[in-house]
Order: sequence, then C-alpha cells, then structure tokens
Amino acid sequence: MGPFLLVLNFLAGLCFCLFARVFSADTDTQEHINMKRGDDCTLQTGTVRRSSMIILWSFITTDNDLHIAQLYNDDAKIMPTDQFRNRLHLDRHTGSLTVTDIAFMDSGLYKLNIRETQNSYKEFDVIVYGDVGEPMVTVYHSKTKLDRNCSVECSVENGREVTLSWYRGNDLLNQTSSPDLNMTLRVPLEVERHDNSIYSCVAANPVSNQTIFLNITATCSGPPDSDTSNRSYYFLFVGLLVLIASCTLFFFFKKIKKTEENPTEVEPQYTDVNYKAKKNQAKELKCEDTLYSEVKTHQAGNQEESC
Repeated sequence: MGPFLLVLNFLAGLCFCLFARVFSADTDTQEHINMKRGDDCTLQTGTVRRSSMIILWSFITTDNDLHIAQLYNDDAKIMPTDQFRNRLHLDRHTGSLTVTDIAFMDSGLYKLNIRETQNSYKEFDVIVYGDVGEPMVTVYHSKTKLDRNCSVECSVENGREVTLSWYRGNDLLNQTSSPDLNMTLRVPLEVERHDNSIYSCVAANPVSNQTIFLNITATCSGPPDSDTSNRSYYFLFVGLLVLIASCTLFFFFKKIKKTEENPTEVEPQYTDVNYKAKKNQAKELKCEDTLYSEVKTHQAGNQEESC
C-alpha cells in the first residue's frame, strides 16, 4: 500500500499543477504600461470580439473595484465617474479602452473581464510619469590655477523614478536616484582641466530624458581668469572712488584757507541823525544832551557831521 499511495499522490499533484498552469495562462495575465502625462493611453483586449462577448472594464483602487466601462453586442456604455469625466472611450469593434489626457491620478491597475462560455481576465498596470526636468551643471573652481583638477556637479529636480547620471562618451561614471520626490538630485564629478573627452549629464525617467554636454577645457579653464579680471575691476573701482574723495577734500580745504587769508571787507554805513531840544533848554544845548530820533541809513558818500 505504501508505494501505491505514493504514486497516487504524485499523479494527483501533477494533475493539479497542469490544471493550475493552463487555467492561469488562459484567464489571468498582466501587462505593464508606462505613460507620459497628457498622452492618450489605449488598453488593447488582444482578442477578436464576438457578439456573444460581454466586455467589462474596471479600475482597481485601494478601496474597491470601480466599474468604468462595458460593451455588449453594439451597446457601449461608459460609467460616469468624477475621476475620468469624459476622458474614457470604448472601441465598439475591439472593446479596447482609451484614456485620453492621462494624469498622475490615473496610475493604477485596469482590469479587463471578458465573459463568454469561459471567462478570461487581463490586467494592465499603468504608471504615469511627468517630463523629466533639464539638468544644470555647476563648476567649482580651485583658488589656485596650479590645481589640475576641476570639480563639477550636475543637478535636477527629482520625480518618479528619475535617475541622474554622468557619462564619459558611452561609459557610465556616476549615477544617483532617490524615492524622496521633494529633493533635488545631485551627482558630482572630478575631472582634469584639460581633459578633451566628451562628458554628458543625463536626467531620465522611463518615458523621457534630458541631456546636457560639457566641454571640460572651456568650462574649467575660463572662469579663473574671469575671477582675476573681476578682482582687478573691483580694485580699480575702489581706487577711483578714493581719488574722487581726495580731490573733493583738497578743493574744500583750499577754499577755506583762501577765505581765512582774504576776509571780505564790509563797506561802512552811516546814519543821519536829526534831533530836537527841549524848549526850555534850547540855548544851553550840548552834544551830550542830544536826543536822537528818525534814524535813517545812507551810504558813506552822503555823510554829514552832527556835533
């Protein structure tokens, strides 16, 4: 009985494996699709539609399965949803579903159910990506020209599955990526100033890429001279300011000194004095008893003596 039971169990297991393999192959497959935001995404049924078929489309979310479209005979029906709104189209001949102007929120699992004598299923794992940003290159110059090396950094805004890479020709030198979508990706590079190789920085995701090429000789050799020139202009500007200030102070103090040596002569002014004596003292009037009134101002040429 022992060998008989062993053979029986082996045959049962083999039949189960073959049945499971055939069943899964016919009824359950998954296709991965990468899409760029704003494009139209068409999900193909991959079968010849017959009038007896009922084609159902669902969008799988974390909460439930959202029934979005169905086709039976020639009756195509799009279910109203807040997410897709007028962006779903069902082909009456093939049953294929098209999502127009696809957005990030449309990423997810789309499920096709074809009902006939035997049901079949197919899933589409759709991921929507944005356009990758343009990389930027920053050169960090050494303080001395004797340094033969040049430090270069390439950076780009991060996004879903974005990688940032340095290449020399077709050879990958350095690469970085991060799941943190809020950060900026940065990848450094150390090269010789007079390297004539072709370097390129590439930012890429599964649907787009941006490349910037770098001329090491021009980029790393030019700026130090520019720095020296900038310093020369700076010192020239400061010297010009000092010269202007010195000239201004010189003429100011020279004018003050000239004023002290030659003070301005003020022309004297004289007054005309009219007086009236008291009636009882008219005969004994003296200069000391003079009463002054009606003081008028005249120039020196009109001077008259009083007393």
